[in-house]
Amino acid sequence: MTESKQSLQNRAKFTMRAVQQDVCATACMMYEQESDIYYIDPGFQDHFFARYFYLEDPTQCKKIARGLWNRQPDSFRNLDALRMLYRISVEKVDICILYPYLDGIFKGKSDDEAFLRFLSYSFGDITYTLWNKPLIDKIMREGPVAVEKFDFGNDANHTKNIIIELICDVLDLPNNFVIGSMEDSIQSCDNAVAFYTGTHADIFFQGDPDQIPHKWIRAEKREIDELESGPATIRTKNGEPIYFGYAYTVEPQSLVDQPELKANFIELCKAAHLDAMFAKVRKYYENIVRNLRANEYN
Repeated sequence: MTESKQSLQNRAKFTMRAVQQDVCATACMMYEQESDIYYIDPGFQDHFFARYFYLEDPTQCKKIARGLWNRQPDSFRNLDALRMLYRISVEKVDICILYPYLDGIFKGKSDDEAFLRFLSYSFGDITYTLWNKPLIDKIMREGPVAVEKFDFGNDANHTKNIIIELICDVLDLPNNFVIGSMEDSIQSCDNAVAFYTGTHADIFFQGDPDQIPHKWIRAEKREIDELESGPATIRTKNGEPIYFGYAYTVEPQSLVDQPELKANFIELCKAAHLDAMFAKVRKYYENIVRNLRANEYN
């Protein structure tokens, strides 16, 4: 890059107006004279970021990347800049961005602890739902009206930073998941953050010439502090509210020293196939570690 105007052969032509015209013509920029603002095309911003990061010293890159650990995915327009950098240099992304993050999860940790750290680092507090299957079956079977379906959904857990968002993109992994389980019984609603009541709904299927309503129960989520006072449309014959399930939130690393709770939680996660996601990320980390010694960015 030019260090000073004096080093140019045609100094007289090096005017602000000429610079504005050149950069706007070649760098996908627009200049608004009235407000003295440059508008840079988003695609060029992505390219500029990727080139800057690629040419920057590895030590400085790692410092910059560390700041991304706490940046939520929606604080970026999209992943295009990081994808562009990944295409330019897989090695630099692996060593300077992904390795420090993954090393904090896996290095020196047991399988269970690494799994819990992976969830905590990447998704934060985890929400899961336990459903009372015998109760649901009983209400559907015994009324007060015949019901064809119990319609419910589980809360989604989403990636909490741009690093794991990039990892999911690179490894073709989902960036969200749900954990829900149909239980034979729910021993306690302690530590629950929400509960589920239900309402009857008439569902009409498109294309049904007779337009016969189908009876469903739709689960409705309510905050736990409404447990005693909140509405419950479906009740027992004695008028008592029926609670079909409970939602819980847990910070995964808090379970490290609680063997029974940890084991139960990990089983729920396995049922949601999170162990497969974890295994794929760990394999990628192990490949980075194997390539470290031969890499110029180490």
